[in-house]
Amino acid sequence: MSKPVVLFVPPKILLETSESEWLEALGEKFVILTAAGGRDALEKHLPNMLGSMEFFDDFNDNPAVELRALDVARDLTTDLVIALAEVDLLRAARVRDRLNFSTTRHEQNTQYFRDKFLMKQRLAEHGIKIHPMRTFHSALELKDFIDTHGYPVVAKPRDGRGSGGVRVLREHADFLAYISTMDATTFQNLMVEKFVEAPMLHVNGLYVDGEAVFITPVRANIGCLAFLDGESLGVAMLDRDSELRTRTVELTKRILEVALPSPRNFLFYLELFVVDGELVVCEIASRLGGNGVNQEVIEAFGISPRLEFIRAERGVSSLRGVTLEPKALVGYIAVPPREGMLVDFPDSPQHDFIRSYNITGQRGKKYEKMKLTNGEVVCAVVEGATEAHVASRLSEFDAWVATNFVWQQ
Repeated sequence: MSKPVVLFVPPKILLETSESEWLEALGEKFVILTAAGGRDALEKHLPNMLGSMEFFDDFNDNPAVELRALDVARDLTTDLVIALAEVDLLRAARVRDRLNFSTTRHEQNTQYFRDKFLMKQRLAEHGIKIHPMRTFHSALELKDFIDTHGYPVVAKPRDGRGSGGVRVLREHADFLAYISTMDATTFQNLMVEKFVEAPMLHVNGLYVDGEAVFITPVRANIGCLAFLDGESLGVAMLDRDSELRTRTVELTKRILEVALPSPRNFLFYLELFVVDGELVVCEIASRLGGNGVNQEVIEAFGISPRLEFIRAERGVSSLRGVTLEPKALVGYIAVPPREGMLVDFPDSPQHDFIRSYNITGQRGKKYEKMKLTNGEVVCAVVEGATEAHVASRLSEFDAWVATNFVWQQ
């Protein structure tokens, strides 16, 4: 019998999967720690699991959550504490270390996937290409970097998520405006790097027992900051015989298997820039990408990556030693809200190439500009014959949403 599971997970991820699938993956004994704001929706979607859930106000920033997780894990006599979202990775790692009497290095190793400066510093030490960067603790240190490398630059938290707190400084006026937001003369937890406008690849994957089960590179039509600014984010899988796909998979393995201290069982999300044909690392996280990635993988590979990761952690995975190739070429599109009230939308799509159609927007709800990159109102997975074919269908769907979703200012 496998160990009980203590799971940190936001309601949005819980709502993406059926109750029967969760129950099969989690096993007989588990406790889920999640946000109180999702209780009503979870009660409807997962009624038989509600008794195994604990709800917290201000879940993402509540320090009591990890204290409770430690007590729950001790009561269950388990060290199997799992996180599926960026904000929970270090919390779960800290709990696991204490359950193992600090003989493990979960928190130390997880830092390389949360602290973007440490991450890129280590990659550079292994000869992996990154953009020029530095930490800064004052206005003068930020100015020093700009004087050396010129505009534009991007300033951001070292442990940011969802592109929160990221600012692109394109000229001196942007620099002054950014500095004016600071409430002290000595800054904490910030870094700056050279900003380059370049195409971006997203790479998601799963390792089980130290071996890659799947690695799937996709090309994004826009960057995350443009997504926050209101443009739809579409990604299309690279063609299977693409030289760029081969190079991307090779670099991904070098990053995860050589440069970084990756766990044996591991979900990951990697962002790469393509600069004059060269791959340059943006960042990597030890969790699956957001928006439509989970469903994209289900449609392409026939597995649910998050559930397979949980099974691997429980020691009951059927994917040990298995390498999967995509059964279909797909992509997904995530459409952000407009500013205003969402009045109405079609309950089903009108295209035969749609593999999945997931509405997270609510009729009658007022929306503002997204603050993080997980606030889309609709997400769809489409299928096509080639990368270009998928990309054209993503654009077609985006135009359909613009016409058929009704907004009121």
